Amino acid sequence: MKEDIIRMHLAAGRYYGRASTCGKKQAHVTEEDAQKAADNLNRSGKARHAVEPYPCYFCSDLDMGDLKWHIGRQMDILEILLFMDKSSEILEMEDILLSVAEPTLGMQVGERTLRVHNRKVCEGQFCCIHNPSDHHMKSWPMNWRGDRGIMERMCPHGIGHIDPDDSDYRKRRDGEESYDPGVHGCDGCCRSPAVQQGV
Repeated sequence: MKEDIIRMHLAAGRYYGRASTCGKKQAHVTEEDAQKAADNLNRSGKARHAVEPYPCYFCSDLDMGDLKWHIGRQMDILEILLFMDKSSEILEMEDILLSVAEPTLGMQVGERTLRVHNRKVCEGQFCCIHNPSDHHMKSWPMNWRGDRGIMERMCPHGIGHIDPDDSDYRKRRDGEESYDPGVHGCDGCCRSPAVQQGV
């Protein structure tokens, strides 16, 4: 049970990010030290919310099992249920660096870290991230369209074309009638070389 609670807190930390869960917070070497600090702050009445100790996803050495602890806002019951249920999924996700368009207006914001599924999830099937099919665009840089939830490949002319593996995945997931087919401003580069040559 104790291990489940630690995993829950680590997953919440990874989900909320470094700035929220680690940032400039004091690191405690032991859980006991962090618990004393939390108890003192709760008794003082200076905290806006009840606080609790938690292991930090970002400054702990998880491979070595060396946890560093912070204190922060106590999780509410909905957060506890969410992160207890999803902790393994969140902790096993991978971070990749690629070009990103922000989710509201689709404006390019440069390279960002994007959290993606673990490679075990797509094992044995085509995946634009872990196992692209042998399409002619697979060596082109990827671009995540946060506004549409689709992956593009950027051709040598700077045009974003829909990644065919991502398109196939979304078609299976959302259904033929509901998925985003990937209409885009196209310069023709996404057509296969055979089609471009009229073969």
